[in-house]
Amino acid sequence: MSLIEAVIAHNMDIAMNTATNTAADPTRPLPGVIEPRWWTGTPALPPASFAIDCSEFAMGAADLEPDSELARRMNRTFDEIGLVYLVNTGLTDLQATDAILETDLGHKLRER
Repeated sequence: MSLIEAVIAHNMDIAMNTATNTAADPTRPLPGVIEPRWWTGTPALPPASFAIDCSEFAMGAADLEPDSELARRMNRTFDEIGLVYLVNTGLTDLQATDAILETDLGHKLRER
């Protein structure tokens, strides 16, 4: 038996052994695996924790400057929660929406 065949056989033995096979207990998460939160009918996080209501902003070029109030709120929310959802932007075309990706936050997202 070659080394590769021995490793495969060993791994198969482990997988078939229900004492060490976490699949035998589907309620237990697998070791080292991040378990997703599936939709349960209610949000995993309160939307108010990551949504920014843009109705108080003109959504012009000044609001998309790196040091604008909107940009600071977007960055702070992203840093704290990891998610930003802009609502009531009034933006209707893709070009205007793309301007948001040119903010500091947009650059952070592309770096990940």
